[in-house]
Amino acid sequence: EIIDQIYYNFDNDWENIVACSNVLWDSLAKHFDVKINSPIGGLLNIINVTIHGVNNEQLITNLDYFGGVQVSAGSACHAGVKKPSKVLKEIGLTEKEINSTIRISLNRNVTISDIFEFLRILKNEIEKLKRL
Repeated sequence: EIIDQIYYNFDNDWENIVACSNVLWDSLAKHFDVKINSPIGGLLNIINVTIHGVNNEQLITNLDYFGGVQVSAGSACHAGVKKPSKVLKEIGLTEKEINSTIRISLNRNVTISDIFEFLRILKNEIEKLKRL
């Protein structure tokens, strides 16, 4: 019975993450000046994106945790390391692009409302940083 409950919760959580990821991906692609580095068909709960003209460290300093959305710099396999990500270099990003790249992670509790609030605040923060 516990195993059935775990699978049930996982399936429901995953369907939710897929829906939220699709909204996030589509919105970033259509309404932001970004380059999405994550491959189509990759991990749905992580989107790696280069935001042109914005320093990632300044941006993530201004972004808090929004419900089921968390933001960090670089690539997942380089978390916590200060030098540029080898993975991002290998996919062809320049040093400047790497310094403008963030990783957006969705957890199992993310909601569509979290995504819309995150996108609203992300847009405001990007505009603020571009005015500096």
